[in-house]
Amino acid sequence: MNFLEKAPAKLNLSLNLTGETKDNYHFIVSLIAFLDLQDMLTVESSDRFSYEISGTKKDFGKDDLVLKSLKAILKKKKIEKLPAVKIILDKKIPIGAGLGGGSADAAATIRLLNRYMRLNMSLEEMTKIAFEIGSDVPSCLVSEPLILSGYGENIVKIPYFPDIEILLIYPNLNIVTNEVFAQIDMNKIQKKKPYYYEELLQSQCNLLVKGRLEGLNLFTNDLQSYSVTLNPRIKEAIKVLDDSGSLFSRMTGSGSACFGIFPEVKIDFAEKQIKDFYGDWFVRKCKLIGTNN
Repeated sequence: MNFLEKAPAKLNLSLNLTGETKDNYHFIVSLIAFLDLQDMLTVESSDRFSYEISGTKKDFGKDDLVLKSLKAILKKKKIEKLPAVKIILDKKIPIGAGLGGGSADAAATIRLLNRYMRLNMSLEEMTKIAFEIGSDVPSCLVSEPLILSGYGENIVKIPYFPDIEILLIYPNLNIVTNEVFAQIDMNKIQKKKPYYYEELLQSQCNLLVKGRLEGLNLFTNDLQSYSVTLNPRIKEAIKVLDDSGSLFSRMTGSGSACFGIFPEVKIDFAEKQIKDFYGDWFVRKCKLIGTNN
């Protein structure tokens, strides 16, 4: 019997730095939602352990987060042998786009093997393993609209969040997150307490629930200017979205993927138009998955 687990892409509607750091990590506050653009993990019984990846030619090697998650689970549960299973990862999320594909895959691996191996791990146990893998993995473990604050450990689910269609652009430009953070000038960060951003995000989410989009422009990404400096093509992608009628355009995460929110009557035409002019870009209409979906 095959077990399946979706690994939804992560999208930062906002990402703010507070000016605090710890162990070279920045304290962030971010509004995160997840997309119907998803990788898929499958596990099936076998006579030996095997693992394969489809949908990409890239070999993740020692950085493969699926294998890291598996090893972390075995260590946590004191299981010495690899399980006799075949794990298949079908990649759909662009790599190096700031969409959290690797973290989503890690989180899906933890959820999937917990079910398949009947480990009966609680969410708290799974979250501890997730945090060992990476700071983005706990939020991907939840895979629901949420506000993340701190260094990946503070997660508050948003009780009401609507489905929102977006147009996603990945201009075939891989971003190294560490290089973006290395550009940050701490003296230029506007230092504010986390609750300032948390309250702002909660109030704007309330407007979105009512179908009001005027507050969207209060969502900001403090990494965007640094990523644009390193990779001007990101600025071009945002301009393309704006020129195509987007009401709100931003970069997600550390880039290079960007997204736009359009009036419903314009999004299909905008998708076709951008695909026609930028044939080498990944351009796709997606949905932000709302609460309880």
